[in-house]
Amino acid sequence: MHQAIIGKVGDFDKHILEVSTAVAAMEKVFGKVCHMHRHVNELNTITQRIKVDKQDKPAEKKLPKRGKMRSIILQIIQQIIS
Repeated sequence: MHQAIIGKVGDFDKHILEVSTAVAAMEKVFGKVCHMHRHVNELNTITQRIKVDKQDKPAEKKLPKRGKMRSIILQIIQQIIS
């Protein structure tokens, strides 16, 4: 009976070591996944900011043509002189 108990304890020890090795491997994998997840979240935040900035940015105003620009400048000068 003594030998049977020692055999069971030895088997238990062997299985515990196998589980320990598996847990260590999973820890490494999860560490890498968590690291990648953080970078994905940062990229997502940056992408959302860019989308918001593009939506908030007003449309560029078109400049008037030269003839129109000249008349606008003359009107401004006349208003200043008056």
